[in-house]
Amino acid sequence: MEAKAAPSGQNDDLLGVLQRALRMVWQASPRLASAQLLVITAQATLPLLLLYLTKLIVDTITVAIGNPTQDMARHLLWLVCGAGAAALAYAVLSELALLISDTQKWVVSDKVNQLLHEKSIAVDVDFYEDPQHQNTFHRAQAEAAQRPTQVLTDLLRTVRGAMSLIGVMGLLWVFHWAFLVLLMLAALPAVFVRLKYDRIRFRLGFDWTPIERKAWYFQRVLVDKLFAKEVRLFNLGPHFIRRYRELREQLREEQWSIATRRCASMIVAELVGVVASYGSFAFVAYRALYGQLTIGDFVLFYQAFQRGRDCLHDLLDAVGNLHEHGLFLSSFYKFLDIPKRVTEPVRPRPVAQPIRHGISFDHVSFRYPSREDDVLHDLSLTIPAGKMVALVGKNGAGKTTLVKLLCRLYDPTSGAIFIDGVDLRQLATRSLQDMIAIVPQDYVPYCATVRENIWFGNVDLKPVDQRIGEAARLAGAEAFIQKLDRGYETSLGTAFDNGVDLSIGEWQKMAIARAFFRDAPILILDEPTSNLDAHAEHDVFQHFRKVARGRTTIVISHRLSIVRDADQICVLEHGKITEQGSHEELTQLGGAYARMFEVQANYYR
Repeated sequence: MEAKAAPSGQNDDLLGVLQRALRMVWQASPRLASAQLLVITAQATLPLLLLYLTKLIVDTITVAIGNPTQDMARHLLWLVCGAGAAALAYAVLSELALLISDTQKWVVSDKVNQLLHEKSIAVDVDFYEDPQHQNTFHRAQAEAAQRPTQVLTDLLRTVRGAMSLIGVMGLLWVFHWAFLVLLMLAALPAVFVRLKYDRIRFRLGFDWTPIERKAWYFQRVLVDKLFAKEVRLFNLGPHFIRRYRELREQLREEQWSIATRRCASMIVAELVGVVASYGSFAFVAYRALYGQLTIGDFVLFYQAFQRGRDCLHDLLDAVGNLHEHGLFLSSFYKFLDIPKRVTEPVRPRPVAQPIRHGISFDHVSFRYPSREDDVLHDLSLTIPAGKMVALVGKNGAGKTTLVKLLCRLYDPTSGAIFIDGVDLRQLATRSLQDMIAIVPQDYVPYCATVRENIWFGNVDLKPVDQRIGEAARLAGAEAFIQKLDRGYETSLGTAFDNGVDLSIGEWQKMAIARAFFRDAPILILDEPTSNLDAHAEHDVFQHFRKVARGRTTIVISHRLSIVRDADQICVLEHGKITEQGSHEELTQLGGAYARMFEVQANYYR
């Protein structure tokens, strides 16, 4: 696969990306960052000292051969002790650097995940419906946890390498300036190869991300409880295993192709480096052979040249790493910089408590970002305060979308929604959503205790609040909770040890209890009893009428026996309200509602 150009903006400001990463590392732990800087600075000077002490040791031995004295012996002993102390100090500093680096990785990784989590709950809901945004999140999640710490590490490696290289170049200059050129030839080719293939790998990463996400999905199908029954009953396992294997083989072949080309290029680069290194080594050895250099000079040159090559290679490798980190962190910061479509007002209006007049939808139209057609068309609707309005209609008519707009998970494409005459966009979103208690159609079974599952409906209250039990009773959950070994402290779900799974109907009752626990003036039930039997459904709605008393309530249900007692019933078709009235008025009208009611009534005759 040919490398495609990276999306616009990914490579535009690598320096800015690196600066943001360094700022985050510093904010995560200033002490650890400072300690790492001090240790690496000390590490840069010790090798040069060790090189010079080694030269002095060799020269002292050369002079003393055949005519040693006690002074020479003492001098040699001090030199050896100094070299040993320098070597020990370097070893200690290396271990300290490793300890600091490991600790810093943990701290910064937690900081990165915190930023990812905070942004994940802040982005608009439509983020999760956009494959391109999901690709961005996938890349951000895969690379971001380790990269910021590595930015600091490689930046400090660059500083350490530069300091060491300056000293080594000074030593080599004493022998001849040409050795500096040879030193560059020994290290630069490998670095150029590295930079080239880092960029290729990054660009191809954009093409690979959708394939990797699809492979991850197939793996989830194979291992997740959600799919376990159907995978077995329909014998889907071999199919998804094959699909997963095909995608992984495709990725592996493309990665192998790049790896082999990189390997061949690196071999050529290393060949150039070896020729430059050992050509220099042969020249200096020839001069030492004829007495133009001392043995100590020869040892110093050899070690200095090798050290210089290592320093230059390490320096340029660190620069290459910084380039790579900048490329991959650009996805992380692209995710963090995703703008919100549902924006907060600069000066939020106060929330009406209690609601005095009601909720009104004024010529509201809405289109999901991923679709080309409107889901709601010029819809107008008034829900009086304290009344119950039922929304009925076929799947896809726009009922749940209308609720999402009321909860301000989205803003209307055109038109406006008002509570007591105040546009929702003038209210703080958090304050608005605190006014709403909802049982969503796709409720969540939390792997937490029974008490927590209900308490999540209003975490501003204490989890020991006695109203948790009252909410469970009203939702019809109290009976099965009392049968659990640990009652309200029983862990639910099978994701963790000692968890108890519930039936679908029991999980739905937990969701209803969660909504009942939230003391909110607006109550929304979206297919709240779809998984309950007839007796449980009857009991829940008997209690529901008590809970809904005095609240502005919206009920969405395909079961018309539930909605018939609503103060107002609205029939939605193709994003528009086509009928509106009480149960008696709509059945007498003989329209869509009457036909739906007649179809359902036939089942009970």
